[in-house]
Amino acid sequence: MIVLTALFLFGSQDAPKVTPPWTFVYQKGEVARYRTYIKADGRNIEDTEPIKIRMRTNSKNEVKEVTDTGVATWEQLDEKVMLVINGMEIPSPSKPRPVTVVFGPSGMVVKRTNPGGDPFNPSEKSLGMLNSFPAPTLGVKPGDSWKLEVPNPVLKNRKISISSTFLGFEKILGIESVKCKQILDFPTAYGTDPADICHIEAIYWLDSKNHQLLRASVLTKNALLPFPTKNMEVQLLVSKIIPGQNETEDPDGEKLIAPAKVEEKPKG
Repeated sequence: MIVLTALFLFGSQDAPKVTPPWTFVYQKGEVARYRTYIKADGRNIEDTEPIKIRMRTNSKNEVKEVTDTGVATWEQLDEKVMLVINGMEIPSPSKPRPVTVVFGPSGMVVKRTNPGGDPFNPSEKSLGMLNSFPAPTLGVKPGDSWKLEVPNPVLKNRKISISSTFLGFEKILGIESVKCKQILDFPTAYGTDPADICHIEAIYWLDSKNHQLLRASVLTKNALLPFPTKNMEVQLLVSKIIPGQNETEDPDGEKLIAPAKVEEKPKG
């Protein structure tokens, strides 16, 4: 078992006290399953037709290695995929291939390798950063914020700032969690066109004991997709599957993608 540390602070409202360190805890061989819902609405790159995407996946995450320096490597395999584009269901690959994720001690994805993706596609390049949870380097109490500068994953020699805020403690999926907010803007092309600025607002909950992800709710404007689009807005909800809580569905997620069942493919 490896413990990745970052200090956390909380206590009574009048006199907050320092707690034991906020830790990410991983074990080799550990398996977690997640359910993800995606609702994406925008236009094609020519701005002539709408694009409506609804997606639901169930994935298995298995920890393959944890080093003595606090770096965890896991494989993420989609076990079930439902993808609907403009009312048409798209068949999923018969033999999905696992994505390898290397997670560093600061809460950032160090490397993400998708054997089925195009490594030069901007959307693929950005996913590692979007799956990161920067930990504070000092103690924090509810309401405190911190920032981290990281390289822009799609533009060379550019940096972006990730702003995080600790919102407090909350029970979710039957588990005590720490709740945080994350905001970032990053340019996806050189220039100053607002349409080329990807804006992301996320709320995420981490298990108070091991600080692994329990749930994340994310809104992305001008989102990058594997194919060119315009004015794409994406809502995402990902939840860890917890026995006795959400084995079969997450109601908020089902509501998010429900319109896909009645949408029709645009004519002409």
